[in-house]
Amino acid sequence: MNSKHRDGHRDITPPIHLSSTHEVTWQEAQRVAEGDEAIPFYQRYGNPTVRAVEDQLLSLCAPPDDAENYAALLTSSGMAAISTALLALLRSGDEIVATDPIYGGTSKLMREMLPRWGITTRFVPCDLRDAEGSITPQTKLLWVESPANPINRIVPFDVAVALAKRHNLISCVDATFAPPPLQSPLSYGFDLEMHAATKYIGGHSDLLAGALVGRRDLMSRIRATHRSLGATLDPHAAWLLGRGLLTLGVRMRQINESAGRVAAWLQAQPGIERVHYAGLESHPDAALARSQMPGGFGGIVAFDLKERSSQAAERLVAGLRLIRHAPSLGGTESLVSYPPLSSHSGQSDAQLAAAGFTRGTLRLAIGLDAAQDLEKDLESALRHL
Repeated sequence: MNSKHRDGHRDITPPIHLSSTHEVTWQEAQRVAEGDEAIPFYQRYGNPTVRAVEDQLLSLCAPPDDAENYAALLTSSGMAAISTALLALLRSGDEIVATDPIYGGTSKLMREMLPRWGITTRFVPCDLRDAEGSITPQTKLLWVESPANPINRIVPFDVAVALAKRHNLISCVDATFAPPPLQSPLSYGFDLEMHAATKYIGGHSDLLAGALVGRRDLMSRIRATHRSLGATLDPHAAWLLGRGLLTLGVRMRQINESAGRVAAWLQAQPGIERVHYAGLESHPDAALARSQMPGGFGGIVAFDLKERSSQAAERLVAGLRLIRHAPSLGGTESLVSYPPLSSHSGQSDAQLAAAGFTRGTLRLAIGLDAAQDLEKDLESALRHL
């Protein structure tokens, strides 16, 4: 973000606009009432710092040759972005087709909460086989997640977009696990791209945010709903997010390199049954990932212990020293989480199995630690098995 062009100053680090309200002329107030979003008015309507970071994100995600037809919106969390988008684009009686596996929070929203408002979801495999049969005249939206949490299943973007276009569906992708520059969903023709910006985009485990980038006509509807729901991003969090965006590319290069090395190392360990990393040839979507993710495969490395139990997972976590037990991802530190107690808590064995993992599955989120240090830590912890 270039504050010189926005504010008339020469700040190297842009300022944070903390004011919750702005003085306006009578004519400016009229323009705001008519829908002009460019005028600073009230923080729930928009904020100069937040808007600057939205522009920053837009420049990374929108197709370069068509950027003027896209817009971005920041929200107070990733789930705020998802719920705001769905409530803006759907009404009672509508249906969603969504891929599975999917983030547990999204799954709970779709399975338990949206039905209260008459919105139902049909789940289909991530390869979209037989997805056509799940589409009805009431289906209005296709929601995919790629790579999918926690085992990095990859959705074929070209198939998803073609399916949506054939049936006049709004196509949406949760791309949290692979931010730019790893992949470019909007360039494939998706209507909407969502990120839990708390993760890689923020990059330092010090903020909570969500992000939506998509077709300008859809984003106008979403922004209007966002204004009413009030899930507004704090300006200081937005400023931190803009700082994170400046180092996103270099951080992802280091994370990609370390994750690929650790994944290959884990695959050779006797206590490990399977490693879920799209950069490995053993991954079922490896070829698709190579064609669809030119910038690398991200920092999430999930793995199944041969002893498929929560007790074995607990013993391994207890043996770690460098890698810390925490539920998030995308920061500079390396973290391990246990999906049945975090992203997929409350799900049955059958639901976990349908999503492709077990009670013995752990998820590593590789940070900026040296790969050899991570391997040493894991090697020591594996002895506890």
